[in-house]
Amino acid sequence: MYNVTTRVPQSILLGLLSSVFLWPADAAPDYHSDKAGILFTARRISGSNCDKAFLVKGSPILFQCPPTGKARVFIRGRWTPLVNRTGFPIVDVRGVDDRGEIVGNVLAPEGDEPMAGQPSKPFVISSGGMRLLHDLLKVEASVRAVNRSGYVIANRYDTYVGALTGEFPSDDTAYVVSRGSNSTAVQIGKGDALAVNDLGQVLLETPVVRKSLITSLYVWQDAKRTPMPLSHDWSITAISSFNNEADIAGTYQTGLPDINYPFDNYGAFFIHHGVFHKIHEMCEPTGMNNAGDVVGNWLVTGHAGDEDTHAFVYRHGKLMDLNDVSQVPPKTVLRDALAIDDEGQIIAKGNRGVYLLSPVRRRG
Repeated sequence: MYNVTTRVPQSILLGLLSSVFLWPADAAPDYHSDKAGILFTARRISGSNCDKAFLVKGSPILFQCPPTGKARVFIRGRWTPLVNRTGFPIVDVRGVDDRGEIVGNVLAPEGDEPMAGQPSKPFVISSGGMRLLHDLLKVEASVRAVNRSGYVIANRYDTYVGALTGEFPSDDTAYVVSRGSNSTAVQIGKGDALAVNDLGQVLLETPVVRKSLITSLYVWQDAKRTPMPLSHDWSITAISSFNNEADIAGTYQTGLPDINYPFDNYGAFFIHHGVFHKIHEMCEPTGMNNAGDVVGNWLVTGHAGDEDTHAFVYRHGKLMDLNDVSQVPPKTVLRDALAIDDEGQIIAKGNRGVYLLSPVRRRG
């Protein structure tokens, strides 16, 4: 029952998406354990794994974007192909807004992309079908994220330096795109747009070329840039989430990597009210809600190449293995947590598919 693939007309698909996109008011999740210390119940929603996942009021939206470009979406218990008439393969999905519109990137043909492996044509799937945003942006760009209101952030990569050494672009430009009857694309200056929250605040990295490191951050809103203090002893390598409280989750690097295990010197961090908190070594955060709960995966044993990861949730300064606090079936291992909503529900995937974890509620 979990791998049925049907073709649903795009208008019906968007109707299904829109019908579940009724957002709850932001509130901190209410976690209560039962006598066995279980914080979450678990329900398998798909036997097939996914690449991206989003949660809207308890309704999971899953996406598969295989190298073949034949992307699929999982909605209301079934997988259906994403109709793609652009001629370019879908390489990733970046988000879904509260109108049910899907935003992501397709790969440009050889010779048209700014750097090998970089998606360079953003798309949106709405009730009118799938279309590229190129005509609106007027430049080749890559979508980074979308918020609930449909504001899209995109980056144009003008010049790449040291592509084989992992250096950042030296002359990239960030854009904010609003859609609807008055669709506009606003250039917000040089830098790399990393994330956007539901208040329309954009987290920007300044265009300083450093090997794989984020050296300075700004928050952009209403044409104003506000510097974000970065006071810590680690080097930031990636940003995964940015919520309405201006909290940030991402990964850091410490010292020089071991030549045999080059990825063992990383970890996850959480910035709250400007204070840098270390979550754990060898962790990768993937999502965060407005209460500041962070989810992701962490390497339990061995080295990074062993792929022995477990899904985690980080809350109030405590890292919890979701396998220890979730009521999962026997022989099931949750490897990665992909999303968490403001109700505390989590989408996690593992060795037996994708699960929806729901907090245990206080009885009475």
